[in-house]
Amino acid sequence: MSRCEDYLEVGVQYGFTLASVDVKNKTGVDPNLMFNPKLAPGVKLHRTTSDGFFSELPQEIQYDLIFGRAPYFEQTARDFLNALKHLRPGASL
Repeated sequence: MSRCEDYLEVGVQYGFTLASVDVKNKTGVDPNLMFNPKLAPGVKLHRTTSDGFFSELPQEIQYDLIFGRAPYFEQTARDFLNALKHLRPGASL
């Protein structure tokens, strides 16, 4: 894989992982953010469910790295299948 420039995190919660990832563009998705975000350049937060986020995400938007966590198996499975549609060739999930 070439250099990672576009990172998606599904289930940001407190934002610790999102803050620690050193990439050019970061996108976080969580309906219940547990922190007051101070957005650095290149960071986008979406206060919505992952189902809502993926349903509105244009197919041409792709990521180099996607990290996700969900509270139960069914949601994790849906997030995984949705994320596969937005991975660049050679990317990581």
